[in-house]
Amino acid sequence: MKTKFAIKIRNCLKNNYLFIILISLFFLAKLVYLLKVHVIIWDEAVYMGMGKYLFSKGAVGFWELIRPVGLPLILGAIWKLKLDYIFFSELVSIFFSLGCISLVYLTGKKLLNKQMGLVAAVILSITSVFFLYTSYILTEIPSTFFILLGVYIYISRKNLILTGIMCGIGAIFKFPQGLILLSFGLAFFISLLTNKNIKSFFKKTFLFSLGFVLIHIPLLVFNYVMYHKETSKIYHAVFRPWILGAWHQGNPAQSVITGTFISYLYNLFYYVIHLFKENTLLFFIIPGLIIFFRKKLYKKEGFCIILMIFLSYFVYFTYILNKQTRFLIMFLPYASLIAAYGFYHYFTHIKKDRIRILIVVFVIISLAGIISRDLYYYNWRANSEPPIVKNYYKFFIGKEIKGPILTTDPVPVSYVDAKFVPLYFSDEIAYQIYISESKNSFATIFSPESFYCSEDDIGCRNRVKNISNMIQNNNILVFSEVYNNQAYYIYVNRNSEISSVK
Repeated sequence: MKTKFAIKIRNCLKNNYLFIILISLFFLAKLVYLLKVHVIIWDEAVYMGMGKYLFSKGAVGFWELIRPVGLPLILGAIWKLKLDYIFFSELVSIFFSLGCISLVYLTGKKLLNKQMGLVAAVILSITSVFFLYTSYILTEIPSTFFILLGVYIYISRKNLILTGIMCGIGAIFKFPQGLILLSFGLAFFISLLTNKNIKSFFKKTFLFSLGFVLIHIPLLVFNYVMYHKETSKIYHAVFRPWILGAWHQGNPAQSVITGTFISYLYNLFYYVIHLFKENTLLFFIIPGLIIFFRKKLYKKEGFCIILMIFLSYFVYFTYILNKQTRFLIMFLPYASLIAAYGFYHYFTHIKKDRIRILIVVFVIISLAGIISRDLYYYNWRANSEPPIVKNYYKFFIGKEIKGPILTTDPVPVSYVDAKFVPLYFSDEIAYQIYISESKNSFATIFSPESFYCSEDDIGCRNRVKNISNMIQNNNILVFSEVYNNQAYYIYVNRNSEISSVK
């Protein structure tokens, strides 16, 4: 029995040794990142704060209802186990990224052969935006892992309920991943047009949707328990995170449109530009798509699913105003598979040596540029904690905290175990929350730049100034610094014992 298992392991290593080398090199590169200081950014802090909130029953951290609950469940468990919160949270993200690379390899291998899978895995792993964000504690990587797992399960085993469950988990980590329902639905519809089997279409659609919905039932119950007191309608409570989070699609702070014709064009071609900018090897998407339609690969369900996911995600993120390079991560694996197919087909079928040499030269130049950019990202991290971390984010560590901390900046929650109350949603909401919560609060963390006010919105700027004056007049200033041209203040409630926090 042991001999057969050993033979299987040896054959697996032998048949996939190039991929094992790739995944090992990637893991070693990310471990090097762990040796440098990870300064938490805004969105990371929100998920880490939510994790603390979940596993402390609301005594520590804070809650943002427009955020998905998937990642906070994992992060909260790390915090509850009293592990190094930042280190192990980042390590989890790295493991999810390794899973994404592995699933892209296995999917490409299943669709065509291991050569295509290896090329796709290489393209994904060295693409700058993927390489960078695999070291951040954000939702794109883990959510994409579960979607990829669902896709691979369907392509390899045709288990639609399990596929739906895995894809449903992905959507619990990142709401826009719910687009996977549309993607599979389009693929099944194209299969219907090809095979004329309407019974198969309804059966596939039903089973996939069933799995997707089943995994969401606990979340819907959780939503009702959390939010039913805030609304009189049941469906408002059950779907509250999606309803209130929908506005984020048009977040003006993340829009690239400035009212000029050039900005509208840039908005339209944003992800086309950034796909090729992040990895020039993704230019092979163009021949990949040409071959896809020329060879009618849409008749093969596996290929069709990959294309439909890529197109539906690409169209959606192009349509919405909120533009961020890291959103590429959610459809990058499928872009990598299409590019890998285009590269493999052209390189193996072209007979002319001159064109082959040109392709090799293009690949070498691309690899040199991409890897140098990835290495540059490593230098973004410092060898020691910057002053903003030591003096500001960790200000309350070791101090007796007697009550909630109001904050316009979520990052301190990553470092400090205390109950926080967010003030940063908008200037108007901040005013309302401050009025209702300030009397019972222990301290207030304030940064005027936390609020987004457009250049011509004088009313917004005046409201932020009024909030600042109100906080200043009703509290005692214990910290004031400027980091990266942004002012940070910490005030203590006049009723608090100042000696314990100075």
